[in-house]
Amino acid sequence: MYRFSYKVNQRRRIRQIKRQSARYLIASDNNSSDDNCSDDNNEQLLQVHGERQELHEEISPMVINNEYVSFSSCVNDNDDDIDRINEDEYEDDIDIDQINEDEYDERPLYHGSSITVTNAVHRISNFYLKINLDKQKVNSLLRLIKHILPKPNLLPSTLKSMNKSLHHVSSTSTSLLCSDCYHSCKRHGARSKTCINPNCLTSFRRRRTTEIIEIVRFDVRSQIQSIMNRNAAFINKPRFFPPSIWSQQYNKVLYPYKNNDLTPRTHDNYLKAAREAIRKSSGGKEVAVDGIKGLSSLFRIFKYPTQIIYDFMHLVCLGHIPYLMNRWCSRIDKKSVLEIDNKLQHLCIPHNMKVVFLESIKMASQWKAKNSRLFVLHVGVPIMLNHLPILLFSHFVVYSLAIKILYSSQAKEDVLFAERLLDFYCRTASNVHDPSIEIFSLHAHLHLSHQVRQHGGLTHMTAFAFESSIRYIKKKAHGSINLASQIGYWINIRQAVQSNNFNVPKDCLMSVSITKRKNI
Repeated sequence: MYRFSYKVNQRRRIRQIKRQSARYLIASDNNSSDDNCSDDNNEQLLQVHGERQELHEEISPMVINNEYVSFSSCVNDNDDDIDRINEDEYEDDIDIDQINEDEYDERPLYHGSSITVTNAVHRISNFYLKINLDKQKVNSLLRLIKHILPKPNLLPSTLKSMNKSLHHVSSTSTSLLCSDCYHSCKRHGARSKTCINPNCLTSFRRRRTTEIIEIVRFDVRSQIQSIMNRNAAFINKPRFFPPSIWSQQYNKVLYPYKNNDLTPRTHDNYLKAAREAIRKSSGGKEVAVDGIKGLSSLFRIFKYPTQIIYDFMHLVCLGHIPYLMNRWCSRIDKKSVLEIDNKLQHLCIPHNMKVVFLESIKMASQWKAKNSRLFVLHVGVPIMLNHLPILLFSHFVVYSLAIKILYSSQAKEDVLFAERLLDFYCRTASNVHDPSIEIFSLHAHLHLSHQVRQHGGLTHMTAFAFESSIRYIKKKAHGSINLASQIGYWINIRQAVQSNNFNVPKDCLMSVSITKRKNI
């Protein structure tokens, strides 16, 4: 028979008494009042509370009592993947695995509570995910809340038990490979890992973090299958996906300024042209009317053209600016190109921008969008002053000024002035360069001022905000080791507590309806 220390036996006895008391109180919650609890149980609870307090004061790294809560100052928050405190030690109230899941979801958090355990778990999970706490801080928060709540209560006191109550199956898997032989590594604890390949030169010792390759696999297959199942009816309708038409006569489609009607289209015009195209195409070759080949299912979702906006990042930063620079490089000598590159590489800009020009202007198509944004809004005009011919430079000044005004302007007079500048820029572009510059990316600039009047400055209509999701994912990792595993772990928890489902409108790209869940 195994012998345990006095402290271990004390913890076991405390857990046993509290489980019995909790089951008795919660089971009788719907049929009796607080007075139904016997005096013996009350005395046991008081005794348990005193003994537990003494034990925590002796052995716990986090001292919790009735009057104050003091946290240890030596907790290392750098590594989120290491739990220095045994989570099972704090599961001293109720064994969650022994409770029926359906029963557990409907149980009150404590005697007389109007909040269920599931409701509390989702609220707390949303809170620590929103403020981006690591595992140790989450455990500390849970123990603090559990201590404040009336005793006994069913709130899980560790992150491990919280995840159990969410009933979420992980969609990621992690593999650890040896960096020398690319064979699997075996775990011997939180930090200890060894290579299982006996022929590896370093299999005899523990692997350092820098000697391990971490591979995290997301279940992309199931996500794709889910999307296909929801959209099966839409995908299987060929009329929604007309075949592409490639014309060998032209290498590009031109939009000459002199042919512009300058009359804005309306949604009714789009529908009328689409129906006319269907009528003319029936029984023969497809015919386009005013550039429209037929009805699209998107007509039922968006209002054309007011709800179809031009993205500043793709139209200007990744579209027209690189295209314009390629034309400049064919008009200036190599010495000027080197001088321009040197100026861009030695720019002194505020630290919050963090933009570095690594590529030459000859490789402007390889620039990131933030480089082109900084160039057109701030540094392009002063840098190109002494390097471009006067005609090209003057033309670019007009463009840069117009974009800068529309980027964040709110005054009607400013928008009108920018509209006139862009009209002049597009009208004279073929004279400054050649007619081949009049492609759609140039023509679309004529609609930017109208778009700004309806939706606000270009800064509010850009994909930069979506690109910033990379920063959101980066925050999911704490410390410097096992970053991929941490990201996958916190994304899984976010999916488990996500509850903002909605009802899809009839026949709008989806083949099944999603029932709105109970808001918890």
